[in-house]
Amino acid sequence: RRRDPDKAAHIWDGEYRGLSSARVFRNWRVEELQVPENVVWFYGADWGFAEDPTAGVRFCMPDAETLYVSDEVYEVGVPVEATPSLLMGLPGASKWPMRADNARPETIDYCKRHGLPRIRAARKGKGSVEHGVSFLQGLDIVISPRCPNVEREFRRYAYKADKQTGAVLPVIVDANNHAIDAIRYAAEDLHRKGKMVKT
Repeated sequence: RRRDPDKAAHIWDGEYRGLSSARVFRNWRVEELQVPENVVWFYGADWGFAEDPTAGVRFCMPDAETLYVSDEVYEVGVPVEATPSLLMGLPGASKWPMRADNARPETIDYCKRHGLPRIRAARKGKGSVEHGVSFLQGLDIVISPRCPNVEREFRRYAYKADKQTGAVLPVIVDANNHAIDAIRYAAEDLHRKGKMVKT
């Protein structure tokens, strides 16, 4: 399970065997970590639309090479008025800065006025997905067992494959990415064009 979560899920959990060469992330595992007391926490949120979930994450970087996703919230069909309480299911969410998808400024404003005063819009912009993914691919990502939806997304997030040849294309499928997007938004201050910013 630690070395090849995709293969383990196929053999032991009955899931389909993913096209391993198309997986965006191979640098992750599920494990509980001992987090230092003075760690800096990062929070991100991605808004749900219709059948898509609203996802929130909390992570830290106990060292310069390791990103530890410690907590998640993940729910479909969350009305705007219930969003702040969902996100406050992340420990310490009301105290720390949080970056959220800028596609819903009215939701960010509502959350800011209802218990999450430090939430703000992610910058995103041209190339932000590629830069964010590249940054995350350069880290050792550890996912807490408390985050099954984060684990599932990291297992299934994939590049497109040509339907005729099966060749993997340099285009990421826009699916299985709600928690991953939340992580990217939260990590914006940690990188510039895929490079770590010293803090």
